Amino acid sequence: MKFKNLLLVSLFAAESRHTLGTRLWANGNELLYNFQIGYQLGKFGAADIRAWAGSMDVGYRFANLNGAPTIKLRSDFISGDDGIYRPDGSLSLGSSDSDSRYIGTA
Repeated sequence: MKFKNLLLVSLFAAESRHTLGTRLWANGNELLYNFQIGYQLGKFGAADIRAWAGSMDVGYRFANLNGAPTIKLRSDFISGDDGIYRPDGSLSLGSSDSDSRYIGTA
């Protein structure tokens, strides 16, 4: 792995985080789905913490076939930034070498 301009630091400060979110899901005989979204806010020292995440999981179960095979599609969307400190002074503990968002599955 190569990292360009990687900065690793240890930060110590008082921290307060709150996460608000919701989930909508079904696990039916054939149709399966799970949608989640959340928003996180708080403080780390004097810096604001603001982040969001969402995920989608949709599937179909072939209930009438032997073994009931299932196919699924999943994607996650997670906010982030290009470093620890954002231009507006808020704080992110994620790291990225390219885009400001992570899209994929963990």
